[in-house]
Amino acid sequence: MLVGDLKALGLSDNETRVYLALVSIGKVRAGKIIKETGLHRNLVYQALEELIARHLTTKTTQAGVFHFQATDPEHFRDELRERELVAARVIDQLKDRGKLSEQEITLYEGEDAIRTFSLKCASGLTRGERIHVLGSGGPRFEEAMGQPALKKYFFDIERSGGGIDLLMYKRQMYGADMLSSLRKNRSVEIRILPFDTLSAAAIVFTNKSVAFLIFERPYTVIEITNPHLVVAYKNYFQMLWNQDVRVEQGLDALREAFTEMIDELKPGEGYQVLGGNLGSEYKRLSSFFDDIHRYRISRGVVANILAQREIAINIRERNHRVGDPEDKLSHVKTFNTPFLAPMQINMVNGRAFMVLYKEDKPTIIYFKDKVVHDGFKLYFDEIWTRQTETLHGHEGIVELCERVLEQDKDLYYIAAIGALLKRQPEYYVEFTKRRAAKNIHFHVLANEDIRGVFDPLPLTDVRYLPQEFASPMVIWIFGDFVAHVLWHEPETIFLIHDQKTADYYRNYYKALTKIAKK
Repeated sequence: MLVGDLKALGLSDNETRVYLALVSIGKVRAGKIIKETGLHRNLVYQALEELIARHLTTKTTQAGVFHFQATDPEHFRDELRERELVAARVIDQLKDRGKLSEQEITLYEGEDAIRTFSLKCASGLTRGERIHVLGSGGPRFEEAMGQPALKKYFFDIERSGGGIDLLMYKRQMYGADMLSSLRKNRSVEIRILPFDTLSAAAIVFTNKSVAFLIFERPYTVIEITNPHLVVAYKNYFQMLWNQDVRVEQGLDALREAFTEMIDELKPGEGYQVLGGNLGSEYKRLSSFFDDIHRYRISRGVVANILAQREIAINIRERNHRVGDPEDKLSHVKTFNTPFLAPMQINMVNGRAFMVLYKEDKPTIIYFKDKVVHDGFKLYFDEIWTRQTETLHGHEGIVELCERVLEQDKDLYYIAAIGALLKRQPEYYVEFTKRRAAKNIHFHVLANEDIRGVFDPLPLTDVRYLPQEFASPMVIWIFGDFVAHVLWHEPETIFLIHDQKTADYYRNYYKALTKIAKK
């Protein structure tokens, strides 16, 4: 156990044996350590130099002879504190470089999810603040809340002096008793949307956050704290509230929306899509969008699409298939912020329209006011142009691996310690199979003390760095990304999206191969 823990703190096999010998014997000459450990004298002296460099051992001279002694083990804590300070500096510098505002995503799941979120939302209102609800959920909201929680929900809202602005679809109407109570409540205003659909979700937002409530079991709420997203949804909601919109339905209307958008743009000009995700409708509309994007590409119009990860691969493959194999006119990026599918927002020349892909008739909502476009465009640009982000924990590691597969470029490691294989072995097997299937080669500069760990992996070449490179920080390079992965618990990943930075680190990798051993 102790040996394993010392290795986890960054000591090699030889350093561990020498260090434990020093702890057991006390102040001693090198010859005694050689005898005690059975190691070759050169290996012992190398280990001693490493331990001295890490302040874990002292070297003194007595009568012209060197003596060595283990220092206070508290120096291990000192090392960790120093690394935390380094990590803090790295985080601050990366945040200074990044353009993405602070964003927090909170996930609620299970039978209490909607109730817990709604009560928290109501109790946290500032004086006079209103809750905005788009798509009520109808009886399903009543069922998810329960009568006692509903009473407390409305009590807390009234106590704050605030209220609710509720936009609902005709087919999401509450029960008669509930609707009657709402209409009598002076803090609640209700309006009916000028089009009809049946959604299993609702959007709820305050001045602080935007939340997506999903009424399918198990109940799920995804709450996003992001000021730009709040502003975008406020503008969008206000347009619907004032019914300053034009609504069209059907496949012909959808075709007209896209072809008009493409026709008004010159070659080289483009439009933006926020939330490119067709959900279950993707296969049914696949041939339709093949035709649309074949036409777009033939006219030289650029599409910048922010898509959910699970659909981004399909979109890229579609673009390649219909005439843009090198992505010259089709730029697709993924984003993790949950977006209420099946819905997307298109932005072009200061205008925005929303497409709802639901049931047999897609619905297109045109917004007349430029402020709606500007709100969503601000949020789009914030995500599209971001260069840095921070991921955390096991989920962050999985997200990083998925980014590698998505980039579909060779993966490079610097100072690998094999932590992913140990901590997530089942996922790593799956990741490796998918990597090999995509012919992504894996180039590894590993620490000497894990020699052989990567050898069985397909499409992998490994070299080994000197012990001086041992660290819990491992560098990943792939495509236009560089990730600094700090293998503490929980893990922290500092991800940089910048082509020049990635090229620099690939050159750094090549330089290190000259001192690495096979």
